[in-house]
Amino acid sequence: MNLHLIKVMALLLLVGCASKEDIYYMQDAGDKAVGNIVYDTSQIQPNDILKIAVESSEPSAVIPYNRGGQGLAQQTLQIMQLDGYLVSVNNTINFPVLGDISTLNLTTIELADTIKDLLKEGGHLTEPSVNVRLVNA
Repeated sequence: MNLHLIKVMALLLLVGCASKEDIYYMQDAGDKAVGNIVYDTSQIQPNDILKIAVESSEPSAVIPYNRGGQGLAQQTLQIMQLDGYLVSVNNTINFPVLGDISTLNLTTIELADTIKDLLKEGGHLTEPSVNVRLVNA
């Protein structure tokens, strides 16, 4: 019985094998052009809605800078839009404590850096982390 099992397994191995040429997965990978990935870094526009979250090692210190339920694990898009900052036609947002901040010619990453710098330079927070997301529908 053992010999019979070995013969069946050997037959299955031989029948189930395919040559390298028969395998099409990634066969033409060398023919494809390899290039750099370009990310869209579009600038913030008037009427954009921004979700801005400020975090710090001291959670109570960031309360004035955050709108809505920052601690909620799941927020719907509608809630984020209602809690978001609407960019004015003058390309500004009114941010708590800091006042009007220009968004002119800025990306979300650049605006996050700007807010972070303003919080540090103004002595509001020592090591803030700022996250800006566009939540337009």
